[in-house]
Amino acid sequence: MRKNSVVAAAVTIAVFAAAPVAAQSTPVQAHAWEFEITPYAWAPGLKGKTGINDLPDVSVDMGPIDVLKDVKFFAAGAFEARNGRWGLMADLFYAKLADSGNGQISRHGGPGIKADLDLTLKQHLYTFAGAYRVLEGRTPVDLLVGARYNKIEIDTDVDLNVFGLLSISKSPSYQKDWWTPVAGVRVVHPIADQWSLLGYADVGASNGTKSMYQLIGGVNYDYSKTTAIKLGYRFYHVNYDHGGFKYDMNEKGFTAGVGFKF
Repeated sequence: MRKNSVVAAAVTIAVFAAAPVAAQSTPVQAHAWEFEITPYAWAPGLKGKTGINDLPDVSVDMGPIDVLKDVKFFAAGAFEARNGRWGLMADLFYAKLADSGNGQISRHGGPGIKADLDLTLKQHLYTFAGAYRVLEGRTPVDLLVGARYNKIEIDTDVDLNVFGLLSISKSPSYQKDWWTPVAGVRVVHPIADQWSLLGYADVGASNGTKSMYQLIGGVNYDYSKTTAIKLGYRFYHVNYDHGGFKYDMNEKGFTAGVGFKF
């Protein structure tokens, strides 16, 4: 049964894909609001373990292709609003995954019980932050403070066939959500006309979230004054253990997005 690929895709986690904001060499008294919307995609590989209540932990070691096979629908996008040194950021990610499988359940080498499983998983991952530009000039630096919200919904249909004599069907459901405060830093450095490098890092922890951090490196290309193409690589780690739900996972993979400025 491919339980690993189903449960492992629980967090497909969200990425800040912000493009550089043009720095001003001469301060001005008034600033206009600037906005950017960035639809993006992220294809992570997963490695770690997860578990629910008293069930045994499931070890996970999957590549990006394995994860993508289970995705039925996803939507992801980042938003940024800036006025002078101050900014607001949001990153929204939703994914629906589905998988099915069958196998034999047996104890002490005895006769097996045939089990068929259909599972649907919905993942919500939302990050909200305020930003302050602590360093202006050629290489602007932003500090960020905010929170990350995660919600996982799992619906299952399990059919058990006991020795070919008795059939049992169950449809257990489970959901868990939590908030984690985060703090981070973002650096943008131009390297050529229309090209710039992006570096981003954040860290968070709270009751239940033992550790959480992510690192992003990328390159942005200003195709025009209103459009930017963004490519990068993201590493994300989260270790959550609270209320019977455990998720200790490393996720890493390439990102791609297009930013629209107005």
